[in-house]
Amino acid sequence: MSKGRTTFRRTYAVLLGAVAVAGVFAFGAYRPNAARLHATEAAIRDLHDELAVRTQHLERAVELYGAVDMARRQAPAWDEALPDEPRIGALLETIDHLAGDAGLKEAHVLPAKPVRVGKIGILPVAIDFRGSFESIYAFVRQVETLPRIARVERFEIARTDSADMLVATVTVHVYTKVPSGS
Repeated sequence: MSKGRTTFRRTYAVLLGAVAVAGVFAFGAYRPNAARLHATEAAIRDLHDELAVRTQHLERAVELYGAVDMARRQAPAWDEALPDEPRIGALLETIDHLAGDAGLKEAHVLPAKPVRVGKIGILPVAIDFRGSFESIYAFVRQVETLPRIARVERFEIARTDSADMLVATVTVHVYTKVPSGS
């Protein structure tokens, strides 16, 4: 064999041995790091999932805060719409004025005995009157849009001898809060 070829084989064998040693070393060094890498990736996925859940909770908390803030701002309007006391005199005057403003004739406003349903008081008010369809419609619309909660619960209407006059009976329920301890 030639000397050059032997040197080449030795160099090749040394090089191949160095690659094998490097491979063994790399595999030995990588293998434990691969396990740590997989564990780190799993931990990152878990943290990502937890972060997503916490983000959803935070978004829900922001929504709830907005709803509570809106309710807090609307509370004065509800206090006016659903007062603690019925203030019957002022209410009857308001209804009488609404009837007059709508052009109704012979309006008779008669409150009935208040009824309690849980923490809500209901004051039924019967109203008899005469007027045109337009005036009756205007009156009912005004009653339904009073600043306090008042709803038309019963409505009866009939013709009269006059072509453009109608007679009507309306029962309106006006709502109030029942004071605590009552």
